[in-house]
Amino acid sequence: MGAEFERGTVIAREGRYVEVAMGLSAKCEGCKLCEKDGTGKLMMRDIVNSVGAEPGDIVEVEIPAEVKRAAAMALYVIPVAALLFGYLAGDLLGIATGFNRDASGAIGAIGAAVVAFLGLQRRERALSRSYTSSPRVRAIISRGPEAG
Repeated sequence: MGAEFERGTVIAREGRYVEVAMGLSAKCEGCKLCEKDGTGKLMMRDIVNSVGAEPGDIVEVEIPAEVKRAAAMALYVIPVAALLFGYLAGDLLGIATGFNRDASGAIGAIGAAVVAFLGLQRRERALSRSYTSSPRVRAIISRGPEAG
């Protein structure tokens, strides 16, 4: 699985990062890299501005394969695995201690899900600080009216 490329319009620039309004494509389903703003547009934040894009520019954004794999793991594999492992651990603890197996399994599942969520948040912050695994502006397709 290689890098993917999307087009969007630079909305804001802050230091070496830009915020880009993205168009909705078929590849967007299930991906959580963008978020909707108040007007319903998809916004991708904290994109490394490696080409000097300015607000109004239409740009091509490169989304490294590592980001897509990490997003898929965070969305599907890790939460399900944490719930199953937590339930099994709680169930076994219930057997060993004489507690209700269903209740201890549910508590174990919830506990494992919380731990997984916190771990995923920490991993997301680490990935967002890494230049090689962050989405980046690859090219300026056309200069906007605000660019000089």
